[in-house]
Amino acid sequence: MIRTAIIEDNPVDASELLQLLQRYTAENGDVFQVTSYESADSFLAQYQPYDLIFMDIELPGQNGMDAARRLRQKDTLATLIFITNMAQYALHGYEVDALDFILKPVQYATLSMKLKKALRNIRTHSDVQLNLMTTSGFLRISASEVLYVEVRKHYLTYYTETDTYTARGAMKSAEQELNPLHFVRCNNCYLVNLRHVRAVQGNDIVVGTVSLQMSRSRRADFLRQLADYLGGSLL
Repeated sequence: MIRTAIIEDNPVDASELLQLLQRYTAENGDVFQVTSYESADSFLAQYQPYDLIFMDIELPGQNGMDAARRLRQKDTLATLIFITNMAQYALHGYEVDALDFILKPVQYATLSMKLKKALRNIRTHSDVQLNLMTTSGFLRISASEVLYVEVRKHYLTYYTETDTYTARGAMKSAEQELNPLHFVRCNNCYLVNLRHVRAVQGNDIVVGTVSLQMSRSRRADFLRQLADYLGGSLL
């Protein structure tokens, strides 16, 4: 499932783009979980990591280019595509690491071509490599393989299905790096990869074959982010 945001103040344009995404799903099988926003301010105020973002440039209040600059302060990995009448501004998309732009009115053939490129980019990002200076030396591991991260004093332990790796570090830094990849804190000690959550049982979550406890203070936020990731409701 591709977590997707549409930032478009024209409801007709937003609806047409959604219909084109649904057509792409019907023809290609890729499913888009779409959240729409009518302004950049509301999008950024409620921001959670997205895989794919369609951003209009002409928006009420903060324009799309300025919003994209603020976006990159929060999320460096999301794939960004500008949807606009203003090609001259979209050409500056390299400043905010935009993947591409599409001119209005959006044509399905154009969108389909851009989506194929975007999905390749997303799948590349989903397998981000983590560089760890472990107690045994330098190591690179795939973020997608990590079940959860545990902090003990000044050390972080990265758990996968087959191994554990310990490196000196702070949970705050790990959280900043991994949150765009759908890692969420369930308590002060654990940062959990949502893709590996198998079950929620009371105040425990099952990650792989391990049960981790959710703290009272983090439970609601963790379940909300898990529900958003899964595209449903857990509360």
